[in-house]
Amino acid sequence: MNDLHFFKDMHISKSFKLARFLNAVMSFLDSAKKNRLLFGTFLSAIILLSIALTRVAAFISGGGVSFPLLLVVLQVVFVLLSYISFGMAKRISKRFRSKLDVGVRDSWLFLVAFNAYIICLVPVGGVFIILSFVAAGLLTLSLLAFIGYLYEKKIAVKKQPDLDIPEDLDVDEEIDFELLENTERRKVQIEGDTRDAILLGAGEETRIAIKGSVERIKFAVGIRESLRTTSPESTLIKVYEERGENSRLLYSKELDPVTDPNSRGWIEVALDVEANPEEAKRNLLIKVESDTEARKESPVKYCCFSGPRVSGKKNSRKVILIVLDAVRYDQLGCYGNSKNITPNIDSLASDGVLYDNAIVQGEWTLPSFMSMLSGLYPSAHHVYHHTSYHTLDKRFPTLTQVLRKNGFITRNYFTHKRLMSHFGFARGFDSHIFRQCDKEWNIATADDVTDRALDMLSFHADDDLFLMLHYFDTHQPCDPPSPYSEMFDKTYGKKVKKNVRQTLMDKKDEAFDSKDLDNLIARYNAEIFRADAKVGMIIDELKKTGQYDDAMIIVTADHGMLLNDHGSMTKITLFDETVKVPLVVKYPASLPCEKGVKVEDTIAEANLDLMPTILDSYGIEKPEHLQGRSLCGTEKPELSKEKSKGYAISESLFGNSYTVSLKDKEYRYIFKTNFDISNFTNYASNNTEEAVFKTAKGSPEAKIEGAEAGELIKKYSPLVKEHIENVLKVHNNKK
Repeated sequence: MNDLHFFKDMHISKSFKLARFLNAVMSFLDSAKKNRLLFGTFLSAIILLSIALTRVAAFISGGGVSFPLLLVVLQVVFVLLSYISFGMAKRISKRFRSKLDVGVRDSWLFLVAFNAYIICLVPVGGVFIILSFVAAGLLTLSLLAFIGYLYEKKIAVKKQPDLDIPEDLDVDEEIDFELLENTERRKVQIEGDTRDAILLGAGEETRIAIKGSVERIKFAVGIRESLRTTSPESTLIKVYEERGENSRLLYSKELDPVTDPNSRGWIEVALDVEANPEEAKRNLLIKVESDTEARKESPVKYCCFSGPRVSGKKNSRKVILIVLDAVRYDQLGCYGNSKNITPNIDSLASDGVLYDNAIVQGEWTLPSFMSMLSGLYPSAHHVYHHTSYHTLDKRFPTLTQVLRKNGFITRNYFTHKRLMSHFGFARGFDSHIFRQCDKEWNIATADDVTDRALDMLSFHADDDLFLMLHYFDTHQPCDPPSPYSEMFDKTYGKKVKKNVRQTLMDKKDEAFDSKDLDNLIARYNAEIFRADAKVGMIIDELKKTGQYDDAMIIVTADHGMLLNDHGSMTKITLFDETVKVPLVVKYPASLPCEKGVKVEDTIAEANLDLMPTILDSYGIEKPEHLQGRSLCGTEKPELSKEKSKGYAISESLFGNSYTVSLKDKEYRYIFKTNFDISNFTNYASNNTEEAVFKTAKGSPEAKIEGAEAGELIKKYSPLVKEHIENVLKVHNNKK
């Protein structure tokens, strides 16, 4: 695992242990800010212990106390002080991912290290003790300030992360060209945008062949972030067209990331070339020149050439998949909400098909997104937990890989901290943009995502394009900018609690009252309203450029959000508030489809069904591994050619707990068991729990007891067992 930025949450870093330590320190300082009483107690304990140790040193030097006795006493003192500092130690241990019973170990080590540092500075006797404490305090504060600076400037890389992806990540196959020479090609990330790239050093060149007679190609060039210098330098990349012994310069660009901000990201190029129907291929020569002697002498391949892709298609196909994070179905007007906060999505629904019973298969972002792109249940694709770091098995082609093979240019913009290339999310994307949503630093907000989306739609107006967009703003903490912040609650008058979920998880319920809940819901609605406006901008762009009618536009969510339903805002549940999502599909004009159709009889598996539905809409052959079904029919897209199961399955895999929800029109059956979920082939039911709930639209789900529950469990239990057997077949069939 290489270079991976972290903001206020930790990811993976080039210096993993250093990153964990720095994050622990920053978390400690954050805890101190939030809990001054505990922090004061902690510092007082450190001072008292330091004084005691100073006196102990005096006794030892005078031979007054035996060393073994002192050692025993000090261990007792350390343990007691560890419990005093337990609140902050829990946070530190969480950052260190301690597998022990947190606070004691990490707090003990912290205290030992701190006091060892002070003891080294404290001479024995008189006024020197006070002076030593002052010096130690100043040095400690200076050290913490330096660590804070290092964290902010060197590790977090404020404003723009530098993300190097794993070196063993496979590149996707060449679609519109072939390599004519043995040239290094790998995935490279520049400014959070991962692409397959040909790598060249100063003075190097390579040749590629474009397939077919084409009139336009598109590619990108850039300088690898991790290999940039801090002083200005000029790198010239040139692209020639070769015909026989003759060559013609098609493109030339000078790159200098130090002095030219426009050179710091990928530079996208659309290039017109002369079509020649008599030639099946045309050769391009790519050269890199540098005016820096160090570059000329270095073998390092620092210059990137991504692509090219054939462009300039007539009647181009467009698939726009928009995922709103944590948006519940009942917040949209087209699903019956009267607040009128989603006019653009409601209008889209009147032009397409609305699926009234759409259930996601993963209850949070990571497994849900992978199910969308793989067509597999979370337990089958095995990418479901942020501490397991599983990657999608190479046997399963993703939606984007299939679309690329069928002429689509595939691009995205993901803003959740887990949707990175390490899990396989870059697979099949010509451009995989991952930037964590952070409003304080203005990174990957709804504005940024939409601006980039509009640029991509304009740049690829004449291409078959699959564009997947992710809006994280609608997720907690729901902190919209002005004027949205007070749009639905003008009387709150308090400072917004940004970490509501953590506050409640820490059981600080007294810090969160009914007014806070109402304000959170108001801000949640404001974020949805704002995201809807961004969706409207994308739709307007498609209409303005004449691409709307023939485009397939999908708006959905990866999961919902508990808003104190079922007595919680933090608990992982598989009730409708979490797993039932909006699913609005405007099909392309080439498919006969009634407008404004509302499908109430069919239960859609919102994650799994997307891939087969998109492929069916364009007559593309579907991979055999798909576990979902197409929602697209021959005459009416709302009626599938494939028979519905009549129910949808959702899964939750956390810790050592595996929970399955089976939902049909009337009931929800919950099956829960414990086993080691890190390897699903080890599945064995243990401590099984089963329950059945009656579902009714607009009413809380009520648990069924007694004989009726027993009969329903007998009905649904075999279906879940069959589901688990099918998942086990997927894992056991690995080659």
